[in-house]
Amino acid sequence: MMKNPEDETKLDTLQRQLTSANRAWFSRLRLFMWLEGWARDRSAVASQLLAMMQDLLDAQRDGASAESFFGQEPKAMAKAILRELPLLPVLTWLRIGGSLVWFSWFAALLLAAGRQPGLPIKGLTMGLLLALTLVGGYAIIKLLSALPYATVKQEKWLWHGSGMVMLFWLIGTVWLLVRQPGSALIIPAPLDLAVIALTFGLSFVIGWRLNRLFRLGTSAIPIVLMLLLWAGAALVQQYLADNGQTLSLTLAWWVVGIGVPLLLLYFGFSVWSIYQSNRLTKHLSRKAKH
Repeated sequence: MMKNPEDETKLDTLQRQLTSANRAWFSRLRLFMWLEGWARDRSAVASQLLAMMQDLLDAQRDGASAESFFGQEPKAMAKAILRELPLLPVLTWLRIGGSLVWFSWFAALLLAAGRQPGLPIKGLTMGLLLALTLVGGYAIIKLLSALPYATVKQEKWLWHGSGMVMLFWLIGTVWLLVRQPGSALIIPAPLDLAVIALTFGLSFVIGWRLNRLFRLGTSAIPIVLMLLLWAGAALVQQYLADNGQTLSLTLAWWVVGIGVPLLLLYFGFSVWSIYQSNRLTKHLSRKAKH
């Protein structure tokens, strides 16, 4: 689902050659096609946008505007074009599906740790969490895809709607993870500790792959630190539950000694990432004005 940075750079370069009116027109079209065409092959969408950009530049040299060249219904035109483009490859769909299933497993396991001796895994909880995530994600994509051609009033309601969907998703997710409905499959000790460790280990591998794919760089550090905190908490809680123990003073000091620095690093890198993101946003905004 990721956009090719090279295609984006080409589009940015060509878009700067447009007049201000044509640039605004094409920016809305570009954003709409990326959002509305989320299920279409990314390279095909990029190629189509580049072709349309070149046509618009040629028309502009002849004195035509984007509206006179492409027509008065850019949204309908974009939808018609997207319908003709190929869908995402099967492998990409499998990766998306696998990521969603992994998220459901990861979240359910995290909240199940420490509840009882042996790790209770509930298939119904995972299934409902997966369904909730699919519905919520699709609803947000549809709301955001309407933004490029929305009026100021519509835009306000679309943002409110997206926020409400995210809030309902968060409330539903928390309720599912806390209540954990359904019958449980119990993974006995010490296999339960191995399952928790393996889950977090694979999460690191997946995160590393995503970091390379999306080129997140140091902005991924807070996520890694939070995973470490969750992994440690889950392992400690399950270990204590398996052995019928409570948190001893010695173990508590170990938890504090390891957890507090990790937590401070997490917040520190989070603040730094937000600062860097704001600097980049301001820089891009100044470039767009010039």
